[in-house]
Amino acid sequence: METQPFRVQEGAVRIYRLFDVADGIDLARAEALAAATASRFRLERPRTHSAIEIPHPPVRLRLGPRTMPVAGEERRVEVTANVFDYGVVSVVLELPIAPGTSMEELVPLAVALLDAPTPEIDAAARREAGEVAQALRPALERPHTWDGLETYTVFFTRAMDRPMTGREILERAPLARLLLGEGGAVALAPDERADVLKHHFSYLENDLTVVDWNSAFVHEPTGIGDVPDLLELATAHLLELRYYDALLDRELRDIYEQLGRRGAPGLFTRRHT
Repeated sequence: METQPFRVQEGAVRIYRLFDVADGIDLARAEALAAATASRFRLERPRTHSAIEIPHPPVRLRLGPRTMPVAGEERRVEVTANVFDYGVVSVVLELPIAPGTSMEELVPLAVALLDAPTPEIDAAARREAGEVAQALRPALERPHTWDGLETYTVFFTRAMDRPMTGREILERAPLARLLLGEGGAVALAPDERADVLKHHFSYLENDLTVVDWNSAFVHEPTGIGDVPDLLELATAHLLELRYYDALLDRELRDIYEQLGRRGAPGLFTRRHT
């Protein structure tokens, strides 16, 4: 007898785009600016049900609903922004999963988000980050623009169409193809599937997290978003490493060019060899 496909009863796809907008951000001042009556952002209070303790938690801003091009069509998304003290603005597009959608039916969306460039999403998210940075400009320390960005995608489900354990989802849902954005007709090789699914975790028997390098699947019946928050935090730190690596490359290139224009000898003369 053929097994009925798992269908999502409640869930969303969280599409993250992270940008470095300043050397630092005064979060207290940013919060005050966002809370002002003239602000068009809605300040969200820190979540009370969380096991994560961040010394300087980001300021959370609700930007509201938007219609954006996602996977080749205009879709309604809820947009939020998380502002980190080290100069990062994370724009989160939350795309609801229609109740009754099977896990298989999510794979084409994953292909569009993970296996192909997403210039329209990137540009829309960059505009949102730019507007946030402009509104909070008095709180920004040495604001700047940078072409780089980091991306992450989380498939976050709270309820399926029937009770099931995390182990059942892991073994029977197409999670490897979902996280890779692999929509081909040929099945993944067993070794490849095992490699994608090896980083899986559960606390209770009815929850499940599977983490890949640029995507994750999280089934959390409580709806608590600790795991997506941790993944966002890690991605923000990766963005910072990339930004300062690019900054170092730029500074070194300028030094070499200045030395070349001055006709300076090599850094190491004969007495240094």
